Amino acid sequence: MTEAQRNSGQVWYRVPAVRPMMLLAALGIALILAGSFLRGSPAQPEAKMVPADSGTSGDPSPESVGAYQYELRRRLQEILSCIRGAGRVNVEITFDGGMAREYATNTVVEERKTEEGGTGGTVRKSIETRRTSDLVLAAGSVSGRGESPVIVKEGFPRILGVLVVAEGASDSKVKRELATAAGTALGLPLHRVLVVPLGR
Repeated sequence: MTEAQRNSGQVWYRVPAVRPMMLLAALGIALILAGSFLRGSPAQPEAKMVPADSGTSGDPSPESVGAYQYELRRRLQEILSCIRGAGRVNVEITFDGGMAREYATNTVVEERKTEEGGTGGTVRKSIETRRTSDLVLAAGSVSGRGESPVIVKEGFPRILGVLVVAEGASDSKVKRELATAAGTALGLPLHRVLVVPLGR
């Protein structure tokens, strides 16, 4: 190997602009690694165990569900009335019942396996499984009624469909835009959105 070949491998390192770029790259890698070590694993959201009748302010109560439904209708009506040519708009949203609640349960699964030898070297195997679930009850609830079931998750009712009545829905283009906008805003497929013209 000649002297020129040995030196050509080191020439890129001697260029003045390369050293600062290498230092910045090393610093960037060090910051990325330090950030991933400091952050650790992402925290899992913890289930909030609340007695069913505790009435804490962060949970959807029947009053807040009604307010949620009213506000959702109002906001959708406001958005749809902004569409060009829509005119006056009225909205009715159909919900699936009330609040959805998931209660904490204690579940016990018992499994029993048996093997019986038969004639001629045959073996008969059987598995019997028994599963029991009981609600978890919290003692000393806020209402003073004793024990009440523990709610693990509580959410607002699911939206089943929407009816949009608009002055401009006689125009097929406006009708299509209203249906698409309502479906997109509520996360509904178009077959669950009905748009009709306002009658007098």
